[in-house]
Amino acid sequence: GCLEHICELVGSAAEPRTRQAALVVLANFGEAGEVTEKDRSRIVASGGLERALELLYTEQDKTSLRLAAGAVMNLCRSLEEARYICDHGYLKALMEVSTNADPDTSRFAASALQNVQSCFANESLARMCLREYEEAAATAIQSIVSGFLARRRVRSLHDDGTLADGMEDGAHAKPLPSSLRRL
Repeated sequence: GCLEHICELVGSAAEPRTRQAALVVLANFGEAGEVTEKDRSRIVASGGLERALELLYTEQDKTSLRLAAGAVMNLCRSLEEARYICDHGYLKALMEVSTNADPDTSRFAASALQNVQSCFANESLARMCLREYEEAAATAIQSIVSGFLARRRVRSLHDDGTLADGMEDGAHAKPLPSSLRRL
């Protein structure tokens, strides 16, 4: 409940200091190492990220603008937040704010853009790794099956040097190649 209330304060017409305090909490919450994806998802669902992003367009107060950019920077840590920013057209606002005269505000917005880029790059890497993992898994399965078949054939060896072809016991026996008889 507290997190949702803080998200509401970010977008409210409350006194600027109240909004700024809520932005500081969101920025620090997003930066904290113990914050889970579930918590960040709650912030997105509660409108905290959206309200901070909207302030990038509308905020006239320099301090609130800097804090909004910092909150966005710290909250954009996963593909969910990056997609939200892109899907709702907030990249343009981040690009504009990244050219702000205030160096901190500019740096926070640029870092938020970098986080968006990193989230998408990590997703692309994950997809690429998934394809490679699937190929490796297929190769491993083929190897396991080949090994199983080889063991099954070795178990089918007869004392007379013939190899059963998998039919009934001793049926259709074939001579074992001379290279394998020495084993």
